[in-house]
This record gives sequence, C-alpha cells and structure tokens, in this order.
Amino acid sequence: MGIEQDDSGVRLDIETPSGHYTLAADYVIAADGARSPLRDLMGLEWKGQIFRDRFLIADVHMKGEFRPSAGSGSILRFIRASRCCCIDRPTTSGASTSSLAGRRSRRGEKPERVSSRIRAMLGDERPFELEWVSVYTFQCRRLDRFVHGCG
Repeated sequence: MGIEQDDSGVRLDIETPSGHYTLAADYVIAADGARSPLRDLMGLEWKGQIFRDRFLIADVHMKGEFRPSAGSGSILRFIRASRCCCIDRPTTSGASTSSLAGRRSRRGEKPERVSSRIRAMLGDERPFELEWVSVYTFQCRRLDRFVHGCG
C-alpha cells in the first residue's frame, strides 16, 4: 500500500488478494483502526496513553434482562437490535485473546474458559449463547490535527 498527494488529489496504491491497483480520489478518510497503515504511510504520530488494563468483550445472546451477579466487577453492556448483549469488562492484566478464548475466538468459537467467566457474571443458570469474544487494551490517543495535505 502507498499514498501520494498533490494539488489534484490523492492516489492510493492498494494491494489485495486479487491483485494490485491504483485509486485516485479527491481526499482520503483514514478509518483503518488503531494500527492504521495509512497513518503510518503518512508519517502521522498519535499521542496519548495506552493503559495496562485488558478488557474482555463478548457478544452474548440470552433471554431475560442482564443482571450481573454481585462481585462481578465493572461491566458495561449494550443491547443491540438483535437482542444481543455486548459485555465489556476488565479482566486480568496479562490476559490475551488466546489465553481466554483460544486462537479461533474471533471466528465465533465458543470456548469453555470464556463461557465459565460469563456464567460467573450472570450468576444463575440462565441459558446464553456466546457469539463472539475478544480481548483488547484500552487506548486514549489521537492526532494533533485531523486534516493533512490540504492546499
């Protein structure tokens, strides 16, 4: 991947499994995530803090209201349109996706270790189905400026 800017716009060199191509555009919006290759290609540095805490995030389908058990720790939850509950909670600082969920967790695996943690959070025998799980590190970082290369 590559990027070139001039007065006429932007040209991106893009590499895909199907092959290489060039795309011309008036502008580019970088929405490629925390490990942004586009930001790296442009030499843009973001500043801020990376926290040591690790968080478990899981999409869970279950019946009834979400009522975490006492002592289950801080939990954020979001109910999605599909009645899927997204659970987001702190976990141990050394936890990784593979240690909690197994290497294939991002493909919808239902690992026993995560299921038992969610069962402990729910605090009862309510049936649930684990749809997706991952572990992430919270970052609070941003660019000094969000517009670059404008004439």
